[in-house]
Amino acid sequence: MAAKEEDERGYPWRAMLAGCLCLQVLACLHSEFNVEQGEAGNFWEPLHFLLYGTGVQNFEWSTEYAIRAPIFLAPLFVFGKAGQLLGLSKLGVLYFVRFSLGACGSLCLHAMARASAPVLGGRAAAIGFLLASCNQCVALYLGRVGVDTMTSQLHCLMVAAWFKGSHVSLVWLCAATV
Repeated sequence: MAAKEEDERGYPWRAMLAGCLCLQVLACLHSEFNVEQGEAGNFWEPLHFLLYGTGVQNFEWSTEYAIRAPIFLAPLFVFGKAGQLLGLSKLGVLYFVRFSLGACGSLCLHAMARASAPVLGGRAAAIGFLLASCNQCVALYLGRVGVDTMTSQLHCLMVAAWFKGSHVSLVWLCAATV
């Protein structure tokens, strides 16, 4: 109990999380949009089709070939619908989805860092969280609309569970997203 209170007093976890979220806003607004079968063809087009009824359906998402699992589009659809309900334009919905994924990624990274504090020490956990938050690659892929985003979030949660000594039940989810 005393170690937890000391950890809370010693490191401003909430302020670091707020800083990470601010970095995600900047990364989502200022990173390129991958139009070559990355974000556009593989995820935005099928999501656009679900949200607006139009969009290019490539063969990977078709029911005939079913190469990609549509389960990944479920959280994107929820974020997209929320953006629509806010009255955002289509481009606004895309950025809302990107930021929502970035915010979820920041929370997962934060959970992993907090779980590592009792094992590695508060200072190491805080420095690791700050370094990961400020890393350009981490900031970009946490907010991208792609499989790597979901996989990285699941891996953060899996490592957090491992640090807590829990049996890791998210392994199958990580494997299913690859």
